Amino acid sequence: MINLGAGKIRMKQDIKIFMEDCVVVNNRIYFFSKYWNALYVVDLKTKTTELVSTMPEEKIWSRRLCAGIVYYNKKLILVPMLAKKIWVFDLESNQWLGIKRAFVTNEEVFHGEIFRAIVYQERLFLVGSNYPAIIRMDLNTYELEYLTEPYTFLRHLKIRNECYFRSDFCLNENRLLIASCVSNHVLSVNLDTFQFQWYEVGEKEFCYSGIAWDGENYWLSPRAGTPIIKWDGKDGVEYISLPETFDEKIYNFLGVQYQDEKLIFPGMLQDKTLTIDPYPSCKVHICEGQYSFYRCLEEGVVVFQRADGLLQLKNLMRKEQHQFYCKVPYQDFCEYIEKHLMVDENSVIGTQTENTCLSLPIFFAFLKKGRNCADKKLGIGENIWANIRN
Repeated sequence: MINLGAGKIRMKQDIKIFMEDCVVVNNRIYFFSKYWNALYVVDLKTKTTELVSTMPEEKIWSRRLCAGIVYYNKKLILVPMLAKKIWVFDLESNQWLGIKRAFVTNEEVFHGEIFRAIVYQERLFLVGSNYPAIIRMDLNTYELEYLTEPYTFLRHLKIRNECYFRSDFCLNENRLLIASCVSNHVLSVNLDTFQFQWYEVGEKEFCYSGIAWDGENYWLSPRAGTPIIKWDGKDGVEYISLPETFDEKIYNFLGVQYQDEKLIFPGMLQDKTLTIDPYPSCKVHICEGQYSFYRCLEEGVVVFQRADGLLQLKNLMRKEQHQFYCKVPYQDFCEYIEKHLMVDENSVIGTQTENTCLSLPIFFAFLKKGRNCADKKLGIGENIWANIRN
């Protein structure tokens, strides 16, 4: 699908890069592109973006291969959204290691498989979104164990378009708390024993997009237009109604994060973000903000990318702030794509839409490379028709 009505076609401008997560290592930000197969790094001093590598065994035009990224022991671990394997990239040797997961049928995978993972005592816990398991991976041997029973419990509640869990969960000592997107349940997993238990929180019709811990209480972000929940971890529940300006029928928030004594509910499908000062009186604030991701990396450090591609990193402890667009030069991007199309001429075939990363002229330039059926004398529209006809 090519969207011919997306506005003016822009040529030879720098290409913005969108992401769904990132890590900061030695004053450098590592991230994976949301719209094509590439691992990048940005130097925070120069704000320049450089290509690091390409994920093996995947097409160049693959979208959302990786939705999460973890740094551990001089390695990057890429959390697979639609990638076939869990991939580990060694920053010293520049080598890839692929770790195969247990097979999952296509019926289980709709929007994505795994959003995010967390490190706990030399183990990585990958929480399945549509992938029906929590994976525990030993970070020394890369052996995998699977916890599937919680997904069996939720399967009868799952709607086809919905995922089991999203990316905002929280760790409280050795317990991982995860809020369900398809019910009013919160899953608590003991990361030492890999045992679990369920809690029902709020009304039966409630569903959630994330959970955060402020040191005293848990806070649950509503999946749609139901109230925000303040929960003491037992029987104490308090409802905070959404302001009337929030649409009850859409996904308002990516989830919820706790940072700098404040709760942040980042805007997802509209340019509105909600914040709460939890103590002493749960004061609610509304501000502008729509994000592709919003993450508190560690105490005092928050990073997020706005819907227009602006990346911001704030270090509240050092009182530092960076903001910039991650871009690569148009010519460098074209050469990179063309290089991979020469190796795999079918990589470009698939569903693509015109967006800030991929304009119609760029798409057709790659289409010519991939199928070699274009006449240089014809215009873009005439060549598209000729390409479809052939």
